[in-house]
Amino acid sequence: SVAGCRNNQPVCCSDAADRSGLHGGRSVRQKSGPPNGPSPTHMRQPPHRPSVHQPPQLPASSAKGPQVIAGTTTRAGQGLTTFLVHAAWELAEKSQVLLVDLDEAGGTIAESFRIPRAVVEAQSVENFYTGDAVSTERILANAVTIKDRSRLRVIPGRSASSFGRGLDLILPQLKEGLRGTGVDYVILDL
Repeated sequence: SVAGCRNNQPVCCSDAADRSGLHGGRSVRQKSGPPNGPSPTHMRQPPHRPSVHQPPQLPASSAKGPQVIAGTTTRAGQGLTTFLVHAAWELAEKSQVLLVDLDEAGGTIAESFRIPRAVVEAQSVENFYTGDAVSTERILANAVTIKDRSRLRVIPGRSASSFGRGLDLILPQLKEGLRGTGVDYVILDL
């Protein structure tokens, strides 16, 4: 059946027809409830259904490390970075979040948060391309805390001209270091 919406709650057409007294194009009298039960004005409410607009609840980190959310698209301009920035912002309202800009087409997350160019140069993800495993301490030292959302930290990317050495090199190096960061979520813009 086709879903509708009433008071931001999903409603099945058959449910709506039953409540309105219409069923199959003919009028149906509603029951007044069980004998000696509640009056029609106090009839039992339908079971609660989650709002259509409610975001899904993601599990928080466990002893194994943070939940990792990674996003990639086939080409630039698809809106993925914007989506991931907004997801990080919302998650950081109640959870510790680390957003890492690994976009090989050029990092723009720093621009979204207005991170000064000098900070981007000093604390960029580019600092991790050394060929060695990246420690938790190095990751946290490069993470920029966002002033208006203290639970959100960002590791900015660099411009496309100085970046692009390959995700195949950096992802294995970051894996172990990310586990010890103490954050609930790591979001990777690939």
